Amino acid sequence: MNQVGYLISFIIGLVLFVFGFYYLAKSRKIKHWPRAQAKVLSRQVILSQQPAAIHDNEIAKYEVAIEFEYVANGQKLQAANLYPSHHLYSQKRAAKVLAELPPSAMIYYNPDKPEEAYFLAEPYWISVVIVISGFVLLLLGLPFFF
Repeated sequence: MNQVGYLISFIIGLVLFVFGFYYLAKSRKIKHWPRAQAKVLSRQVILSQQPAAIHDNEIAKYEVAIEFEYVANGQKLQAANLYPSHHLYSQKRAAKVLAELPPSAMIYYNPDKPEEAYFLAEPYWISVVIVISGFVLLLLGLPFFF
């Protein structure tokens, strides 16, 4: 690999490593938020408006949209976040995720901003994979500095 390849590997690795740790910290924080019983008001598969879906990605263009209501700190609130991040799916996979959503569930809500809530918390393994991938690319890019 030439010097440019090492540098690119290092930069991409650094971005993934930092993003992965940020995402892991956020996921861990959310899993410690209070929980409340929520009732699903609506749910559907929609064509995503996320930049990754718009830029000609033929496979993952769909999201699962959900609206739910819950009571936090004595207030009746509504939210529309399935996960803390956007997940893009094929239409078939999105339909499967939608079918697996229960009509009610224990959601996670931010105790400081109760209107911020997520129907599901992110699994840790996604963050761990991002951190490990970033670390490997960082190691591959180290020869640039020697």
